[in-house]
Amino acid sequence: MGAVAQGRHRCGECAGTVPAGWGRLAVLPRRALVRATVVAVGLLAVTSVAVASSQVTAEVNRRVTATAALSGVFVGQQTTGLEAPVHSYATRPTVVADITAGPAAG
Repeated sequence: MGAVAQGRHRCGECAGTVPAGWGRLAVLPRRALVRATVVAVGLLAVTSVAVASSQVTAEVNRRVTATAALSGVFVGQQTTGLEAPVHSYATRPTVVADITAGPAAG
């Protein structure tokens, strides 16, 4: 890059003066500008990954909660459906007699 002197610098690409309001930014060495840019991009990348990870975790937790609730309802329905047959078998006279008689000698 060209020389910088009293607010003016000379390089083949510029028209001679630094735009108003640029101040010290115009005289930053190229390496410092590259470092600042890399740091900014790095911070943006880390922040983006952290936010995305948080969002994915929240979505997974919502889905697991919904699946657990649906599974609980399904198991409850199946258990309720078994109540009548189990009660029927448990109250049969032959089953009651066998249980009262104790273990068979054998």
